[in-house]
Amino acid sequence: VAEQAVFSWLQRKGFSCTVISEEKGVSRLEGKNVDGYLIVDALDGTNNAVRGVPFSCVSLAAAEKPWLSSVYVGVVQDLWRDECFWAARGGGAFLNRREIHPSANVSLRTALLGVDVNPPIPNRWVNGLIRLLRSAKHSRHLGANALELCYVACGRLEAFVELRGRSRVTDIAACQLILREAGGFLVDEWGQPLEAPLDPSRQRLSFIASGNREILNRILRLLGIPAG
Repeated sequence: VAEQAVFSWLQRKGFSCTVISEEKGVSRLEGKNVDGYLIVDALDGTNNAVRGVPFSCVSLAAAEKPWLSSVYVGVVQDLWRDECFWAARGGGAFLNRREIHPSANVSLRTALLGVDVNPPIPNRWVNGLIRLLRSAKHSRHLGANALELCYVACGRLEAFVELRGRSRVTDIAACQLILREAGGFLVDEWGQPLEAPLDPSRQRLSFIASGNREILNRILRLLGIPAG
């Protein structure tokens, strides 16, 4: 329902683009405005929304080519609060009208981490995640990855870790640009800058997001991942 509402709005506005979404996959809209690729996640945090837990969002991103690194605009709207996170390539990142930056805290002992520990967790990450959780002062998973990456971007979380290999590019296309434009870091499970084709049917992703390089390196060491 949420995704169809977004598609109906795009059609009314006359957009001409390739739309990449979780439910419809890759589809084409023929209109008069724009072109390129539009990545849609009409509802991130579905279980939260269904149960009335106030933490879910809608994400939209625009890209020139079918790769994550080609995203040039990203918007994440919190569906429960008057908070819109957005960024344009080379222009910084913003929460509503306020420019945002990630936390400069480099100590895990005073950090607030987001860690997705929902099953299934691959066996190779179990020991590393236990080390990480024991090293951090506080950890939690709020249930909407796009918003949690935005929370890293604005300094509410020091980092967010998702090593289950379950995320789609539609989940993070917008928020990864917001995080990077804010000055944060986003790497894959090998410690390299995250890159992926914009095709939700081809690949599921693992990633580590952080507010600064120092705390990222600390997390990578605990997980047994070489620092990039």
